[in-house]
Amino acid sequence: MENKESLYLTHKEIYVLLGLIKAPIAFGIDDPFLALSSEEVKKEWEGVIISLRDRNLLGKDEDGEFWIDEDMITSLSVMAYSNVVIQVDSLYKMTSHSTFYVAEEFVIECEKLNNKIFRLQQLDEPNVSIKNVILPRVGLDHKNPSKSGILTLPGTFINEFIDNKSYLNVEDEDVRNLNDSTQSLSLWKDLKKSLNRSERISRMVMYYFTDNNWKVEGVFAVFSPSNNWTLRMIEKDGKEYLQAKQVDLLGLTKEYGAVLERTLKDKDFLILK
Repeated sequence: MENKESLYLTHKEIYVLLGLIKAPIAFGIDDPFLALSSEEVKKEWEGVIISLRDRNLLGKDEDGEFWIDEDMITSLSVMAYSNVVIQVDSLYKMTSHSTFYVAEEFVIECEKLNNKIFRLQQLDEPNVSIKNVILPRVGLDHKNPSKSGILTLPGTFINEFIDNKSYLNVEDEDVRNLNDSTQSLSLWKDLKKSLNRSERISRMVMYYFTDNNWKVEGVFAVFSPSNNWTLRMIEKDGKEYLQAKQVDLLGLTKEYGAVLERTLKDKDFLILK
């Protein structure tokens, strides 16, 4: 299908429009009016509706019937009812953040341009969008791995590394306790070197709704002059961990592809009809 023209909406406009079409709040869209009183919320809604009307995105026809732009309704409906949501962002500098809402026939990209403005774009069917938009957006480099093996780390490690501005808060002894391999400390040494020299860190996280709950699959990629690493989110004994390993370009593609394959393996159930 031909991709539709981009639509630019504020955080408040998305939230109000979802309310106007009586749809659930889309995954990843917070309530921008949470701290306001009922009277303040009513005033905010009125202001948003006036702004949308001035942009000819909603209004009343000659018969007094209320209307909303059809393409906008389609995009927002997919966002509200999608059972598969993919988030791609650059954690190192937070320069890009896109959320992809998957439907059977197409994908809606909601790109956060800043704290207020989002760009909505209707993309091709999932298989095409994943190959041509989502995986390239993650960014893949070619570096030959210097060591094999898998290193297990605490599940919060990479986020805490980013939040603490490159402070490594995991001790060598903690790593040794989580790993049986004698090569683990050597891998840990290489990973620390790569993190300290990292040019960027990207993340792809997939959320999917099954058994009345949202579940998550995710993988991080560390790009550095020395080695590329993937850190895959896993669960073991009820706890979350990261499994880190050095990868080349093919390995990076396989890591991201494995997340997609596990998440989308039951398409009839996971993707909206």
